[in-house]
Amino acid sequence: MRSALLAAVLSGVVVLTAACGSSSPVAKDCTPDQNAVTTAQAAKTKADADLKTADDKVAKAKADSTAADAAMNKANADADALSASGATDAESSAKAAEAAATAAEAISKSTDAIVALKAAQDEQDKVKAKADEAAKTVKAAQDKLTACKG
Repeated sequence: MRSALLAAVLSGVVVLTAACGSSSPVAKDCTPDQNAVTTAQAAKTKADADLKTADDKVAKAKADSTAADAAMNKANADADALSASGATDAESSAKAAEAAATAAEAISKSTDAIVALKAAQDEQDKVKAKADEAAKTVKAAQDKLTACKG
C-alpha cells in the first residue's frame, strides 16, 4: 500500500512538473559566442604583436635616417671645406674629389633611409588599421556574448 501511495504521489509530482514546466530555466547555449570571443581575442593578440613589430621597424628606420642625415651633413661640410680651401695642387684636388664622392654616397644613403622610413610608416599604418579592426571585432563578440548570457 505504501508503494502504491508513493507511486501516486510521485506521478502527481511528475504530472505537475510537466504541466507547470521546469522550475529552472533552460540555459542558453552561448558556446558559439564564446568561441567567437576567443577567436577574436587571438586575432587581436596577433595584430597587436604585428603592430609592435611595425612600430619597432619605424623606430629603427627613423634612427637609420637620422644617422644617414648626420653622415650626409658631415660629408657635405667636409667637401665644402676642401673646396673652399682653394688649394689647387693635385693632392688637394684628389681629396676634394674624394670628399665630393663621399658626400654623394652619403646623400644616396640618406635618400634610401628616407624611402625606407616612409615604407615602414606606410606598413605601420596598415597594421594599425588591422589592429584597430581586431579590437572592434573583440568588442562586438564580447557584446554578443554578454547579450547571450543575458
